[in-house]
Amino acid sequence: MEIKHSRDFALNRKHTNVLAMTVPQRHDLHELSCINKKIQVFNRKLSKMKEKIGHAVIVETTLSRNDFTKRALPCNTTIKERMVDLTGKKKKTLLTKH
Repeated sequence: MEIKHSRDFALNRKHTNVLAMTVPQRHDLHELSCINKKIQVFNRKLSKMKEKIGHAVIVETTLSRNDFTKRALPCNTTIKERMVDLTGKKKKTLLTKH
């Protein structure tokens, strides 16, 4: 989803908590590849969007190269479990705020 659509979605749902997740870097590509640069730009815009929309929370996807195979596939289910855990913690934080 583009940032504009995400922003519009969040702005039109002021009474709903919005949870967004950053895009992880592509570890099968060079760090300076055009895809990774676009991912960095997207994540930066997502962070700026969060600053303007108080009811939005960003889940940071911090995955390392060791979490993926050479073909950029997750190595095992623990990565998925970690992402679910991160999302759950952010969701819990949102619920305790209100």
